[in-house]
Amino acid sequence: MSAEDIRNRARRSDYLAALDNMFDPTAVAPCYVVSAEYKWFARIAVAKTAVKTLAKGITIAPPALDPKVLKLATKVLGWKELAVLGLPPPERADNEA
Repeated sequence: MSAEDIRNRARRSDYLAALDNMFDPTAVAPCYVVSAEYKWFARIAVAKTAVKTLAKGITIAPPALDPKVLKLATKVLGWKELAVLGLPPPERADNEA
């Protein structure tokens, strides 16, 4: 430990205040601090933050499925394929049960 380390530690509260001011979000360009000790974590955190920030005020859910497309899918696809796509299974006729 050096004299410089002791001087810097004495000014810790000043450094923390400057850090808060530097990363204080603004209306124009908010800033986010991302831990980058592990690259995989940093990449996921940045992607999540970007999606969350860019999605403000808009709907990012997919649009409703066209009823014609749904009807065709239930005719052409099997129940497993429908399940993978998150679609309801085809209705069974009474004589199929």
